[in-house]
Amino acid sequence: MAKKAQGKAKPGLKRGRPSDPFAGYRKVAAALREDLDAGRLARGAVVPSLKTLAGRFGVSEITVRRALEMLTREGRIEKGAGRRLLVQEPKGVLTATHRLAVLIVSGYLDYQLRTRYGAQIQAGLDLGVTDQTRSFLLVHHWKFFTHVPANLDLLPVAGLLLWGQFDPQIMRAYERMDCSVVLVDRPRADWKMHAACVDNETAAYEATRRLIDLGHRRIAFLRQVLLRSREVDPDTVERQRGYARALKDHGLPLDASLVVNCTSGETAESPAVTGLFEGRKRPTAVLAVDAGKAKLVLDAARARSVGVPSGLSVAGFQEKDGDLAELSGPRIDFTQVGLAAAALLKGPKLPPRERRVAATWFEGATIGSMK
Repeated sequence: MAKKAQGKAKPGLKRGRPSDPFAGYRKVAAALREDLDAGRLARGAVVPSLKTLAGRFGVSEITVRRALEMLTREGRIEKGAGRRLLVQEPKGVLTATHRLAVLIVSGYLDYQLRTRYGAQIQAGLDLGVTDQTRSFLLVHHWKFFTHVPANLDLLPVAGLLLWGQFDPQIMRAYERMDCSVVLVDRPRADWKMHAACVDNETAAYEATRRLIDLGHRRIAFLRQVLLRSREVDPDTVERQRGYARALKDHGLPLDASLVVNCTSGETAESPAVTGLFEGRKRPTAVLAVDAGKAKLVLDAARARSVGVPSGLSVAGFQEKDGDLAELSGPRIDFTQVGLAAAALLKGPKLPPRERRVAATWFEGATIGSMK
């Protein structure tokens, strides 16, 4: 009987350090592009030999050859007489003067675009990248949760935009790339990347404060747990921080039983939701991390004949012009998040920068006074 393999690696991932598609030859190619753009290598000039370039950059001749092959594909150099390489004018659109912004979605884009949220993000990215007169390449698939897209090293990439959930090991691979990498609608946290996201903590603080001002003292917080990446949603972490800070600033205790974990598979009859309506110390108000969680609470209240807002106040984060028109809470224009993400491609890779988009409070019909 064959022995069962021990310590088997996670499917789709190799052990050890993830490969870096922006390896040494890409660095050489990037430096030579700068020479071409600056005119230090003029049109018609002979490209220095492999040996000369290898000595200049401290790499092998094989690395230099791969870099020159990349520039040849871009139309920046071509073979002349006597096997010499000559500098040419750029040909085609994928050149150093019109390089690619690559959007990598860890999922299927058609699924994202069915929502107003996804449509707003995409609209902002389209506008922002077009404003920079860059070509925009979009790749999307669930496999990108654990894989860097193949053949990125064959393209003149100016910067990468990451949208969705990514395995931490793959995030570390993106950290080491030479170009700017921007997280779209995700806080930067400790990642060495740029990020465009919502001003989550401020918005959650303001929402909680409004509920407290209305006389609510038992306010539940519904947060999002990501099963795929085995973490609390990064935006949720910040929103919970704003919720907790508002309670503390107003002299209210943080009751752990009022912080409720939810996943994407919850329904209005899931224990996480129905528990809000059980027991003597029920909350009088709920702050939901997104409109989907808020709708679960509204549906559960309706099924139990609990009036909203007379019996329970519900507030939640939602995109601008979202489906829950009556929902009170922070509203976010995600088009601005997409624009902010695209703008971060313009700067250098380091130091990492973060752009925050403020939410706007919407006074709907789902919160009421306890006074």
